[in-house]
Amino acid sequence: MKSIAPKIQEVFSCRMSRAAIPSHAMAQTVARGARRRRDSELRVMLEQRYRELSSQIRGSIRDGRTQDARASLVNDSNEVSDAPVESEIDLALTQLRAEMLPGWRRVLRTLS
Repeated sequence: MKSIAPKIQEVFSCRMSRAAIPSHAMAQTVARGARRRRDSELRVMLEQRYRELSSQIRGSIRDGRTQDARASLVNDSNEVSDAPVESEIDLALTQLRAEMLPGWRRVLRTLS
């Protein structure tokens, strides 16, 4: 019985060496480190994708303005253009991307 008391005291006094930590505590420490590392990698990937998405939106808006300026020029050809349809589709995609940005911000805040 006397040999157990010093061991219990050592455990509860936090004077234990790293090698004396029970395996489940070590596993929890390793798991926490892995989770932090995974969260950090995820945050970096999401931030990069957020910047790409923002850049795409700005580019689409800029391109839309350029296309609108070109469309105002007189078209001398007799062919029917698909440009108005493509322009509407591009606008819809840009709006969808813009609606996604607040969700990305929330996720990034959660990971911070």
